[in-house]
Amino acid sequence: MNDLETISTNLKTIKPGYWVASANETISYPKNELTNSALFDEKSFWFEHRRNIVIDLFKKVNPGTLFDIGGGAGYMSLSFQNAGYDSVLLEPGQDGVGIALRRGVKKIIHATIQEAEIKNSTIPSIGLFDVIEHFEDDISFMAQINRILSDTGFLFITVPAYKFLWSDEDEYVGHYKRYSSSTMKKLLRESNFEIVYSTYLFSFLVIPIFLLRSIPSFFGHKMKHIKDRTKVEIDHVPKSSIITRVVDFICGIERKLIQLSLKVPFGSTYLVVAKKVRKN
Repeated sequence: MNDLETISTNLKTIKPGYWVASANETISYPKNELTNSALFDEKSFWFEHRRNIVIDLFKKVNPGTLFDIGGGAGYMSLSFQNAGYDSVLLEPGQDGVGIALRRGVKKIIHATIQEAEIKNSTIPSIGLFDVIEHFEDDISFMAQINRILSDTGFLFITVPAYKFLWSDEDEYVGHYKRYSSSTMKKLLRESNFEIVYSTYLFSFLVIPIFLLRSIPSFFGHKMKHIKDRTKVEIDHVPKSSIITRVVDFICGIERKLIQLSLKVPFGSTYLVVAKKVRKN
């Protein structure tokens, strides 16, 4: 999708593949956090596993150009681009856009949905990869997503799972909530979406997150990587080759289950593929 005039009335071309609208809306994300995450996401098992699963699911339906809304520094946009799919990063934050440009993301809209004035039912497919939890009014946000998604389009979602896994980390990175299958289904139902497929991911992280983040946070103990964000990489790069092999093995099992259209019964991330409810 190279001609964005078909989907928007308020975008200006700065250079080929880069469109802007004024980006003044407040988003719930800490300053410099996108820069921090971009330092390690390309070698993170977490980002890699999420990417592989999402692209596997995308391949099954291949619904056309993916709009990576709120895609930050462009990791997923670039992943889709490298996999041979057309993708557009829609990101309001200057830091994220700057990193995405340097990474080589080919199509970027520097704006929010509202600022871009995207027309109704014009977007072929949308990715919300760990985005919804940054909106306090998630119902209003999802109403906007429903408005712009094509009537035959697909929506791909990942969100942090389980309220009992809440910790200081969630507060630091600007989360308003964590979701379960039931709360996400309720949100989608109220937003006029129907689920095509859903599953949990990262089954092996539930216990470590609960023990090492949730419990200490409950008792008021700040985690080291919140005190010093230069240490955030320790959560994403295993410390030993043995742990790496275990992580790779479990990720491989989860990926195979999902490729077979089966489900991972629990995990620290919840993933959904959805479509708009068809009007009678």
